[in-house]
Amino acid sequence: MSTSAHSVLFHETGGPDVLVVEETELPDPGPGEVLVRVAAVALNRAEALLRSGGYFYQPTLPAARNGYEAAGTVEAVGEGVTAFAPGDPVLSAANFRLDTHGVYGDLVLLPQDSLVPRPEGVDEVTAAAAWLTYTTAYGALIERARTAPGDHVLITGASSGVGTAALQVARRAGAVPLATTRTEAKRQRLLDLGAEHVIVTDGEDVVKETRRLTGGKGAEVVLDAIGGPGFATLGAAAAEDGYLICYG
Repeated sequence: MSTSAHSVLFHETGGPDVLVVEETELPDPGPGEVLVRVAAVALNRAEALLRSGGYFYQPTLPAARNGYEAAGTVEAVGEGVTAFAPGDPVLSAANFRLDTHGVYGDLVLLPQDSLVPRPEGVDEVTAAAAWLTYTTAYGALIERARTAPGDHVLITGASSGVGTAALQVARRAGAVPLATTRTEAKRQRLLDLGAEHVIVTDGEDVVKETRRLTGGKGAEVVLDAIGGPGFATLGAAAAEDGYLICYG
């Protein structure tokens, strides 16, 4: 049995920024594979970079898939799959090449080790949007920087997806999140999400404000999404022996 599905593909003739929706035939799940009916997908910067040719690998043309994050239910499983069964709610684990196992489609085939169970009570839209942002924030702040209660965590570009996740991860760890944003318009939203203080970079100096807010010692963890020349400057906002992490 082959299954018809809509997939979003790149086409070399249309250029890297052109997406074409095609009806494609999916084979039965092979050994270790799972067929997933997708209910929701999330969009992120990695996929935009792949489309524009700016990701750390290039899409395999003339036709390549895209998409890391999806939530849905198992439609069928291949030989040897024991972790999942038809009807199980699942999330894609974003541990595959975008251009070979992308999740833009209403039915997608994924290796079983590229899926995780969707927690009970978490709807598809929330689940699809949470995976990359929260694992990135958790990996950086908890697994890499070992953020501890009372640490000050400076989060640049804090209104981004990972930025808002980092605010919440830092709070949950008992740390003190300091958020940066370019304009005053996002201050209250960032405070509502857990920021202890918000530094508006259009009118405030990030290093001076961080030093002021930390009693002169600097932030134990700096999580930066911007990079470029400003990354080196952020070193002056970090505490001695602190962590300065650039992601994305």
